[in-house]
Amino acid sequence: MGDCFGSWDIATYPFVVEGQTMTCTTTGSGELRIYAASSISPVGGDWWRMEFVTLDGKIAYRGNGGDQERVRVDAGKKIILDFNSCSGTIHD
Repeated sequence: MGDCFGSWDIATYPFVVEGQTMTCTTTGSGELRIYAASSISPVGGDWWRMEFVTLDGKIAYRGNGGDQERVRVDAGKKIILDFNSCSGTIHD
């Protein structure tokens, strides 16, 4: 959500499953903000508790802590997440 995906509306920009990974392409530039939700654990008012980013090729979860190190991303970048290996990458 956020500037990289076009707005701050929750549950609006889902990732797509591609084999063992999940992907999404940014539509704008800004700070990368990603969170996880499902029908089992839907997003309530605290979406940020389910937030994570990719740092140094790894998925880094925010949890109950404060804001994480920010990752700036340009428009048109493909975000690839692999939860099996806890890795995340950003590609042109």
